[in-house]
Amino acid sequence: MLFAIFASRENVKRAESVVVSEFVTYWQERSEAMHVLRSGGRDPRAVLGWLSSFRLPLDDDA
Repeated sequence: MLFAIFASRENVKRAESVVVSEFVTYWQERSEAMHVLRSGGRDPRAVLGWLSSFRLPLDDDA
């Protein structure tokens, strides 16, 4: 029972790490896209499609 608790705790830590790193990547890309949009360098629909393509790598996706 104790092993299951520690194992699930490690899974939560790993999942948290993945979510945080993916969010940081998304936020950097979003910030860059907002800068490009303000300067008129790209089609807004293309940027929206690209940003909405970001997904978290979940086990369900496999």
